[in-house]
Amino acid sequence: MDPFKTMIIMYVLTVIFVVYNVLTYSSQMNVFVSILFSILIVFPLLAILAYYKNIVRGDIGGR
Repeated sequence: MDPFKTMIIMYVLTVIFVVYNVLTYSSQMNVFVSILFSILIVFPLLAILAYYKNIVRGDIGGR
């Protein structure tokens, strides 16, 4: 399995984890936890987009 598919799978699992926690503990959410969850969502997405852009441009050798 190439790293790109692995990154996508891990990102989907992270999104499921965050959504589950938000729905389960929505009454106990504070600002710090909200910021943490938004970081967990945003930064991996930026990494995946940057990696995909490098594959499309040809900087990273794909199969």
